[in-house]
Amino acid sequence: FTSLLGAISQIMIDAGVASGYTKWSEKRIKNKKSAQLSSILLSLICSIDDAFLCLTVGNVMRPIMDKNKVSRARFAYILDMMASPMVILMPISSWAAAIVACMNTAGISGMKIFLKSIPLNFYAIFAIFLAILSSIRGKNFGIMKKFEENAENNNDISADSKTLSEKNQKTKSDGKIFELILPILVLILGAIFILFDSGGFFSGESKNFSEIMGNANSSLALNFGSLFSILISLIIFVPKKLKFAKFMDSICEGIKSMTFINVMLVLAWSMTAICKNCLSTGDYIKSVISSCSLPETLVPFVSFVISMFLSFSIGSSWATFGILIPIIANVVSFMDPLIIALSMGAILSGSISGVNCSPVASMGLLTSTGSGCKHLDHISSQVPYVILASVIAAVGFILAPVIKNILVLYLK
Repeated sequence: FTSLLGAISQIMIDAGVASGYTKWSEKRIKNKKSAQLSSILLSLICSIDDAFLCLTVGNVMRPIMDKNKVSRARFAYILDMMASPMVILMPISSWAAAIVACMNTAGISGMKIFLKSIPLNFYAIFAIFLAILSSIRGKNFGIMKKFEENAENNNDISADSKTLSEKNQKTKSDGKIFELILPILVLILGAIFILFDSGGFFSGESKNFSEIMGNANSSLALNFGSLFSILISLIIFVPKKLKFAKFMDSICEGIKSMTFINVMLVLAWSMTAICKNCLSTGDYIKSVISSCSLPETLVPFVSFVISMFLSFSIGSSWATFGILIPIIANVVSFMDPLIIALSMGAILSGSISGVNCSPVASMGLLTSTGSGCKHLDHISSQVPYVILASVIAAVGFILAPVIKNILVLYLK
């Protein structure tokens, strides 16, 4: 799925479809607030893959942001908060495919647990909320406030003059907004249809949504959804926007662009197998937790903290949840279903939180490139917002199990 998604992203970039959104938004954007909210809206449309989102939204909205005196640091922050935090909440995305695969490998029902963990991914939810709220209210703090004041008063947006995306990328300018939305819509609807079909909805084998998700073949659904999207892209882009040869080249380039991610996934799965079958890492950690009498209610919080520091250190969300999901899944397998879902949500939250303030994270570098912001400016100005969202998320992971236990006692 990740390879096919890379192909879809590259086709849409080469076809210049994002320019349609530029034309639509230029007529309606009149100030800094509407420019930022327009970027958030476009990010939502492009939230099938973080790299696709950063490059597409970055190239489309950068001139509009500059025109409305939004600093590059602020633009990079919006891109980063709309990239991994947004994409990780989407059931039809490259991240969802990787997470579900890791969960399945760990011996738990991947899609079912992932869907349950979405509303429990506290960091991602609060990070997105904070970005939207600060865009609406126009309030900034820390280093970000200085960047915004310079942009507003001195016309200094602090752009990175070495940004390749501004100098070397050539995009077509005759795109239409439906050409951007239609392939993504077909991908989502096609994947949902196959998901329900493989889950036994149409045959009557599954009686409720939980059973459907438990029986569904998510990999099959995502792959077929991607193929449907490529087919509709072929129909609408060839030969009007792309020659057939160029269309096939785009597919090859898109697949090649996902090589690093695919290799990382294979290595994560290999490490999972080694930890589980050779080292018995999960059993060891389970025994450590049992010996130190760690309360069950604190497992999600501890999972969040470990995940956050690991992702900050190695600079990769995918490697972090690839390592931790199998280990923590083994630890919580005997616990309450809420603790299992909370722990998975905590791992995913921490894997994003740490990366969002890590200077060595590839996602941060991609965001800086897409926005045209100096990388250190982006990271330093974003850290206070990440810390605030992380603290709120940590409190959420501490309180959620406790509140649940209180409710159970009260209802008894």
